Amino acid sequence: MTHLDISVVIGFRDWGANRLNLAVKSIQNSFGNLAGEVILVDYGSSDPTVAIEIAESFQLKLAQVTDAPVWSRSRALNAGFALAAGDLYVSTDADMLFAPKTLETVYRWWRSSGDSAMFLQCRDLPENVTIGDLASQQIDWQYLESVSALRPRWGVGGMMAISQIAYRQMRGLDERMTTYGREDMDFALRARRMGLRMVWVEEKSARIYHMWHPPTSVGLKNDINATRSVNINRKIYSEDATVSRNRTLWLHSEEAPLPIVSIVFNNGLKANRDLIQMLRLQTVSSFEIIVPEHFASDFVSLPDSRIRLCPSSDGSLASLLDSCRGRYVLPLSGIKVVAQNYLEKMLDQMGGMTRLVIAGGLHGASEKSDTLLSDANRILRGCMFERTVFAAVVKQFEQERTLTQDSFVAIAEKNCLGYAIANGAHFLDGDVSAGAYDSEISMGSVIDSDLFWPFLVPPDSEISVQVAGENIQLLDGVPLEGDLTISTVSIDGKNFYSDSMLRNATVEDLLTLFSYGCNFTRVDMRNNVEVSPALGQGWAIDALKRIVDCIQWTPYSAIFVDRCIDDHETGTLDTTCYSSVIQRNHNESHEDLKVFLPRDKQESDLVFNSLRSSVKFVLLGITQGASR
Repeated sequence: MTHLDISVVIGFRDWGANRLNLAVKSIQNSFGNLAGEVILVDYGSSDPTVAIEIAESFQLKLAQVTDAPVWSRSRALNAGFALAAGDLYVSTDADMLFAPKTLETVYRWWRSSGDSAMFLQCRDLPENVTIGDLASQQIDWQYLESVSALRPRWGVGGMMAISQIAYRQMRGLDERMTTYGREDMDFALRARRMGLRMVWVEEKSARIYHMWHPPTSVGLKNDINATRSVNINRKIYSEDATVSRNRTLWLHSEEAPLPIVSIVFNNGLKANRDLIQMLRLQTVSSFEIIVPEHFASDFVSLPDSRIRLCPSSDGSLASLLDSCRGRYVLPLSGIKVVAQNYLEKMLDQMGGMTRLVIAGGLHGASEKSDTLLSDANRILRGCMFERTVFAAVVKQFEQERTLTQDSFVAIAEKNCLGYAIANGAHFLDGDVSAGAYDSEISMGSVIDSDLFWPFLVPPDSEISVQVAGENIQLLDGVPLEGDLTISTVSIDGKNFYSDSMLRNATVEDLLTLFSYGCNFTRVDMRNNVEVSPALGQGWAIDALKRIVDCIQWTPYSAIFVDRCIDDHETGTLDTTCYSSVIQRNHNESHEDLKVFLPRDKQESDLVFNSLRSSVKFVLLGITQGASR
């Protein structure tokens, strides 16, 4: 296979053929002497032949994603990079023109800048520079320079470049982000947290121009689902400080992506299935389990491809390091069980200058130990290291004669290792049976059974969960030992959320939910009685709250009417009142309602009086209750 210097990915959906032709041609002409490739990703276009014809014309790689109910630039770009082979990954859009030698210049800057992420400031072309003009004649680059306006650096420009290695460690763009907004800024911020320099290429031989089109935000302004997505994107960008994403489900990954964490056992599990099962139930699923080959018998009955048996020269933790592929290493030898969100809480603290995270939620540890090795294991286990520093720190630590938590921290500081304490990361140490719950142990501590659910639970409790996720309908007909009730709510024809329930579940059932990309939250059931009541005041009012959160204004009232009303009945309303159709599907039954959101009393009276015979109930204000 020919070595490639650079891979450029363009993601699009229902984009004009002429504009896309111009973008692709300009990119190929900007490679200069580089060996480069352009990858097109058609993410759900209504006419797939456009992408096929352009890919054939320019001899491009093409990824077509047909099952794409919503646009996601993150997912589209990830689908392209899954096919990429270059040393440098470049993302851009279908409305960008690259001046000759632009990417050759960017690549040269990248090679001379060390570990860096590269950005290029975009220049906006005016409306009178049309696609037809650009396509019908030789492009006058000097003219485009003179009439374009330099876009401010409030974002990250129209081009972003990062090494293949860094992209894989960061696990691509965050696929929770859909529609538009913040996905590129989030990716750039994560690159900086990983330690990369942010470099803006400033050289006359590197120019990109944005071809004018009406703002995308205009078409999305009144789309409740789009508004919701934009708000989610903003929240992820502002609140999620982690570096590696798509930690549970990565839809458009490369084949066999690298794990985030390598979990290391330098001794056997002694049939401790609870720990392995809880690891398989982690809210973060991107990990591998590394075990010395001579403990193979402990893992024969555990069918999980993430468990890898590896050679170990002396049984030490350091001897297993060469087998680890994760960015982070986590020794867990001797731990009884971990909380379901253990990896998530540890990773929340990792990134930037922090290269070591110490779990703060230790339960049941003993002050006494018989051997030097057991002390070393006791203090090391539960700590997550960046892999590049793991071997040096562990080797030095195992040579220390005074093995205390303070000496461990001192060694970390001696190695200039920034560390953090993850107080929310809980694990259970010591010889405690899996059937124990809320019981005192040797140190006088109390085990909180909620932390280690579904293992340390009261005997009169059943495992029941509320199920959510985009793929919940795929569970219909899947064999489960528990009892699954599928109940979803849609708004304007799109599934919005789920209050489906799985009762009397087994751990294997929960693993099945994960395999279908579904999440779950615990519902406390004791003696067949639901301890925690369902949230909200009914599915319709719960849906209304979600609608109001998305439209970001508070209506005067909410009027719910029977969906079976005739179209001509609503057509007589002389109002532009906002409305949405909501539907609840519960097993084989369904409920349909239409909700009107008047802005004032006059509009509210008009809607109510016009549809009085079909009105189901009226909600006056979000918190004032409902009157029938």
